[in-house]
Amino acid sequence: MRRSRAAGNIDDMTPTTPAPRSFAAITRTDLERLAGIADADAQRLYARYPQWRERFVGTVLAQGAARHLLDGVTGVKDFDVWTFFARIPGARFPFGGRRKVHRDFGISSHGRQLFSDDDRSDPVLAAKIRTWEGFDGRRVDLMMRDLACGCAADPRRAIGDWLREGARTPTRPAMPSSWWLAQKAVVLLSPPERLGEVIWPDREVPAP
Repeated sequence: MRRSRAAGNIDDMTPTTPAPRSFAAITRTDLERLAGIADADAQRLYARYPQWRERFVGTVLAQGAARHLLDGVTGVKDFDVWTFFARIPGARFPFGGRRKVHRDFGISSHGRQLFSDDDRSDPVLAAKIRTWEGFDGRRVDLMMRDLACGCAADPRRAIGDWLREGARTPTRPAMPSSWWLAQKAVVLLSPPERLGEVIWPDREVPAP
């Protein structure tokens, strides 16, 4: 059930009307909340696949929300959060290497997402929208994948190498995830001491 503004702990400036994008600033508190949501999701992975716990590399905010953090004008439709692990040689990452789940960011200055008629015209997306419209806040999309790096790899270097490789990928019909993330921005959420550190754009290979 959605919490009422009468609860007394909601900022009076919190938007109540859904909007396509939020242009409110992304704060350190927002980044910490996203890191917590991602960590809770990772704990579910570890409960089922404990061997990946010691292979954690880092968690990042990516895509439009990360760009908005840097430029303040892009706007936030939703939050794309990626968690990376060091690859286990000879082992396949759980979920076939592809995993995407959705969580509720909760009540905040970023409000809730307004979905377009085009969104609703897609029968697959429309079914998900019925769930997302019950969220208190904007949607958080959580993704995971493994990287060709060691367990002690620096997250900036390991994730940056992956992004650089993606940025250099020749244009083709199906672009890898690293290419798409390299088109905007990527900012560390975890490890906690690296919160807010910008990984991308990179000076060596500028992201458009």
